[in-house]
Amino acid sequence: MTVLFGVALMIGLALLIVWLVLAAVSSMVEGWNHVDPEIKWGTAGRSVVAAFVGFGMAGISVLYTTLPEYLSFVAALAGAAGLAAVARWFVPPSAE
Repeated sequence: MTVLFGVALMIGLALLIVWLVLAAVSSMVEGWNHVDPEIKWGTAGRSVVAAFVGFGMAGISVLYTTLPEYLSFVAALAGAAGLAAVARWFVPPSAE
């Protein structure tokens, strides 16, 4: 289970870094608006990246407690849903 959560967290963090780099490049380089992740993938893409990070973080957090192992998977799903909801509804819209 640790590998599952660790891989999900690493994928989420890699996607987050790519998202940030693409957003920085699109805002600093003139004519590169086509690589802006908010334009390409929008809210759905932001929610997917947040769900990967939330799944991995919540799963690993509960794995290292004394709770049963199946609860770590339930917590990971709750973490993915929670962070995806935050990314979807509580992030201010981009100024375009």
